[in-house]
Amino acid sequence: MTKEDLIKLSGLKGFQQAFTHKGFLKSEANNERLEFLGDALFHFLGAEFLYEKYPDLKEGDLSKIRSRLLSGLTMAEIARELNFQDYIKVQEEGDKNNSRLLAGTLEAFTATIYLKGGMEAVKKWVRSLLEEHLEDEDTNYKSQLQEWCQKAHQQLPVYKLVRQEGKDHNKTFSIEVFIKGKSMALAKGFSKRKAQQEAAKKALKKLEVLK
Repeated sequence: MTKEDLIKLSGLKGFQQAFTHKGFLKSEANNERLEFLGDALFHFLGAEFLYEKYPDLKEGDLSKIRSRLLSGLTMAEIARELNFQDYIKVQEEGDKNNSRLLAGTLEAFTATIYLKGGMEAVKKWVRSLLEEHLEDEDTNYKSQLQEWCQKAHQQLPVYKLVRQEGKDHNKTFSIEVFIKGKSMALAKGFSKRKAQQEAAKKALKKLEVLK
C-alpha cells in the first residue's frame, strides 16, 4: 500500500476511526474496539501463515517466530514504515511516535480492512506485512538497534532518506540513521528497508554491540 493509498483511506469513514486515539478530544468514535479485533486477526492469520510456510517446524518454534513477528516493536516498526504517524489523531502531538500507540493503530487499521473488504482482503494485507518482516532474529538489525536505543536512551533511532537514485525499476536508496540527533551510519540498498537494515548494522558495529 502506497503513501497515496493511505492518504485516501485515512480520510474515509471507518478508516478515519482507525486512526483516532481514544484520548483525542474525548472522541467516542475511537479505535479501541477496532484494535481489539485487529489483534485477534493478526494472531490468527499470523499463525495460519507460519503453519503453511513452515510445514516441518514444531509448535514451540512456530510460537517463537509468531511472538517475534507480532511483537509490539515489530508492529510499531511496520506502522512507521507506512508513515502512520502522519495520520494518527491524538491529544498530544508528541504521542504520535509512541510505539504502543502505533502498534495499536496498525491493528485498528487491519480490523477496518477486514470489516470493509472481508477475510481475503485482510489475509492478503497481513501476509504481505509479515512476509516482508520474516527474518532471522539474529539478522534483524533494525530491531536490535531499536531495543538497544530504548534501553540506553529511552528513545528510538531515526532513519532519514538522504537520496534515491536510478529509474523506478532499479532504484537505490541511501539511508542515514541518527541516535539522539547524532548521525551514526549511512548505507545504501535496493529498497528503503534493506538500506535501513544495513545502516542499523553499521550503527551496531560502531556502538560495539556487534563485532
